[in-house]
Amino acid sequence: MKNYCLIFISLFSIVLFNCEPENIIDPDDFKILYRSDGYIFIMDSDGSNKVNLSENLSIGTYAGVAINDVSSDGRKILFTYNVTDSIDWHTEITTHIMDINGKNVKSLDNSCLRPLYPQFSPDGSYVVFEATEDTDDVYIMNNDGSNIRNITNDIDRDWFPRFTPDGSKIIYVSEKNDNMDIYSINLDGTDKTNLTNDGHLWGADYCISSDGSRIVYTSSMDGQSNIYFMNIDGTEQLKLTNSHGNGNPSFSFDNTKVTFISSSTEDIDSYDIKVIDIDGGNAITLATTKRPSQNDYWQPNSLFCPDNDRILFTSYNDDNNEIYIIDIDGENLVNLTNSPTEDSFGIILTAD
Repeated sequence: MKNYCLIFISLFSIVLFNCEPENIIDPDDFKILYRSDGYIFIMDSDGSNKVNLSENLSIGTYAGVAINDVSSDGRKILFTYNVTDSIDWHTEITTHIMDINGKNVKSLDNSCLRPLYPQFSPDGSYVVFEATEDTDDVYIMNNDGSNIRNITNDIDRDWFPRFTPDGSKIIYVSEKNDNMDIYSINLDGTDKTNLTNDGHLWGADYCISSDGSRIVYTSSMDGQSNIYFMNIDGTEQLKLTNSHGNGNPSFSFDNTKVTFISSSTEDIDSYDIKVIDIDGGNAITLATTKRPSQNDYWQPNSLFCPDNDRILFTSYNDDNNEIYIIDIDGENLVNLTNSPTEDSFGIILTAD
């Protein structure tokens, strides 16, 4: 099962493999793939057994990785590798694929294009990504980096693409004349459709439900950023929140609830971690995290655990970015990473 979320998190139900194809995850538990100090780590759901999967990469002061996706069979990780020149401060971004155990790293940059925000197709045979030639467009390539083709091929800025769970369409964000909307398109570039059709998509935040029937997203169509909900074809749009500063929505595994972040009503320098039913009822504030003083653009992220009873979220309450877990009743808050370095979300790995 996949929840296709356009935040720093993606949800995946996969089997995790070592050198031999064996399931090492307890069926009643999960693991977390995350980034720490520029490296890719994996840890148990209680924060134990942290392993650096990218220790063989040449990551230094001006280099780092971003986790993008894991194939549905659990064998491959897609990630981008960023290296900044300390002389002219130019950043080179390249896309790579590697085995789930950190072995067999391979570059997918086989042309002048530099793939950004890459995502596997549900069957793992293709990769969809954003790249810039004359303008930002959505592209598809084979999972070995071959057979690259432009899908959107227009003058608009097209970005943050995701496959639908059945693999038949691509959902993406398109910006035209300062109007930003969520679109869908067939894999051959036909049937380009504006789904939100209000021009006020906020922060390119959206998440596709694991059953492929709905999308939750952020819009400022009423003058303030709120969480909305619609069918996958853009029909039956419903406003879930009615306040300000809401964003980064993500479905629960059973698609009955949404977790999101909101500017705190108590402190303008903080964010609240919230949960709400998909009909807009039972909104609950689980936790509050302060904003780092050195970064006005930082926002936390939140994500349901597979049991639908706990939430993972990022927080600056310990003066650096950490990953926490909390029950959906606001009890049992635990710092999972608890390290002096900056830790950020990646992907949940389950045994199903």
